[in-house]
Amino acid sequence: LNLEELRFKMGKLYPTDVDTILNIDLSDAIDGNANLNIFSISGEKIISFSKTVAPSEKLSINVSRLSKGLYLCNLKIGQNDTTWKFLKK
Repeated sequence: LNLEELRFKMGKLYPTDVDTILNIDLSDAIDGNANLNIFSISGEKIISFSKTVAPSEKLSINVSRLSKGLYLCNLKIGQNDTTWKFLKK
């Protein structure tokens, strides 16, 4: 799979320009133990959590305390792993 196919397989992150709540709609083909990490663009881990997820589950992450700027959101579920960029307004 190329990167775009893997991101689609994992789910969809939105909005990419976020103020308060960042959402990830998981694909119906994904379930298991999810590890989510949000990093600053300089590589510092800012937010980290794990939970068991079901297919088509929606994850909502409160990012209101983050400073304005560009961040990376990494999601790993089982052997699947992808990273999205988002902008905190």
